[in-house]
Order: sequence, then C-alpha cells, then structure tokens
Amino acid sequence: MTTFLCVLGTWQLKRGYQKQQLIAAQNNASHSGFITEATLANNTIDRIRYRKIQLEGSFLNEKNFLLDNQTYNGRIGYHVLTPFEINPQTFILVNRGWVPLGTSRQTLPEILHLEGVFTIEGRIEKGYVNPLISSAIETPDIHWPLRIQTLDFELFNKLLNTSVLPAIVMLEAPSEGIFSAIPQSGEWLSPERHFGYAFQWYSLAGLLLLLTLITFWRSKKL
Repeated sequence: MTTFLCVLGTWQLKRGYQKQQLIAAQNNASHSGFITEATLANNTIDRIRYRKIQLEGSFLNEKNFLLDNQTYNGRIGYHVLTPFEINPQTFILVNRGWVPLGTSRQTLPEILHLEGVFTIEGRIEKGYVNPLISSAIETPDIHWPLRIQTLDFELFNKLLNTSVLPAIVMLEAPSEGIFSAIPQSGEWLSPERHFGYAFQWYSLAGLLLLLTLITFWRSKKL
C-alpha cells in the first residue's frame, strides 16, 4: 500500500511539472507572432501548439463534426468542428465553439453555414484524444452533421477523402461563425494543485510506513 501511495504521489509530481511546461509554452506562444501556413505544414503540432495563426480559405459546410459530451455553464452540448480548406489538398478542423444539446440526442443542432472565402484567426491546439474510447463514431451509418466521441484524424481523412492536418484551430473572438463559447487552453488543474496532491499522497505513505514500524516494534517487545 505504501508503494502504491508513493506511485500516486510521483504521478502527481510529473503532472505538475508537465503543467508548468504547458503554461510556459502557452505564455511564450502568446507573445509570438502569427505562424504561416508553411510553418503549420512543416512542424509537429507539439512544436507549434498554442501559436497564433491566420489562414485564408473556405469552410466545408456539409461536413460538420459534433464533438460529444462537452459542457458549458453546467449544460451538455457539442463542440462544432468544421473542416476548413486551406488548399485543394489540405484541410484543418476549426473549433467554432459550443452549442447546446437540443431537445434530444436524436435531434442534432442546425449549424450556420459560412459561404465564401474567409480569413480566420485563431490558435493551434493539439486536440484531445480519449484513449478509453475505441471508436469515434457510434454507428457505421454516416449522417451529417456527424456526432463523434473523440478525435480520430485517420477517420477524418477517410470521411473527407482528403488530407486533414492533425490539429485544431481554436477561433479567437470576434470571428464570424463563432458560437457562444470557445474552450480556452489552460482549463486544467494548476501545477500547485498537483504538487499539493503529491504532498498528500507522500504524507499518507509516510504515515502508513510509520504506523507499520510502530506496530512491528511493539510486536517485537511482546
């Protein structure tokens, strides 16, 4: 049990250090200029995460993805991910924000179409992939807008029959076509919270070890 508590403490320490690195990367990116389309195409997402970007292109309105189980102010809804054509061979998903669930799960929300050429501004996000979900879609029958349970860029490539960059553009307000709320990077436990949890686990491990030693010492005296 002591070993298990130490493992939990170490895990929280690692998470705290990771959060410090993410916050530092986010702060550095916020003071950097816009990256170009070439920078986007020639770098890994980890290297350009949080960087600001400006792109010109058009939305693929007929192929909206609805990322399921997203909450805002205590309400359940979706994040609307619309493919954005950078060039005829390359698309990137744009997170346009949160929309409510609606009257039932059988009735999907209507998504505003954005016709024509747009210049969008936003920041690059990695896009969270839930490792506990085996399939992004609930059924092999494809109907648009398509409800998805997690991000699956291989699936997106197949469904759109084109190359989809493994990144998300989070629109920055004010932007045309933006919905009520754009999820912000940094909505996570602070490093200090993780370090606090680590201290608690290590303290419990130390207390358990001490009680074990006291019990052993008393048994030797009997």
